[in-house]
Amino acid sequence: MHRYVLWFGAYAETRVLVYAHSLEEALEAAAQEIRERGWIGLFTEPDYADALEDLQRDGKIPQDVTWEEISTCDVIDEVSDKVLSRAQADLTYTEAGWIASWEWGIVAEDPSREELLAIAHGGCDGEVDRNPAGTSRGMRFREHYHVRSGCRA
Repeated sequence: MHRYVLWFGAYAETRVLVYAHSLEEALEAAAQEIRERGWIGLFTEPDYADALEDLQRDGKIPQDVTWEEISTCDVIDEVSDKVLSRAQADLTYTEAGWIASWEWGIVAEDPSREELLAIAHGGCDGEVDRNPAGTSRGMRFREHYHVRSGCRA
């Protein structure tokens, strides 16, 4: 079991401590907790119609293809794969919903008790050097949650 401190929001003001076996599990647990607490502004949806228009404008997909044709087709072909890839390019999927990739990151993985205290009190400028995502440090918590494998601790 690992400890992850993840940040969420455009200004990384919400930090979440999650106990999980992997980063993927930690992100899922944190996203689910955030959704349950009603902070739905974090979640978004891929804009497939806009992605199709962009690809058509760039000449990568024929102009006569419509989103209705792609969305009702059960088979993923080269055209629909391009649209899906473009629409989901800057998004991270969780079971709780899609999150813009710039709206979350890792503050620390397996931080020590001292590092956790520094993060929690916002005094981590230079004190916590375990910041693999290059995210902001030293920001105060607006809210913080403690999540253990998706369940409230």
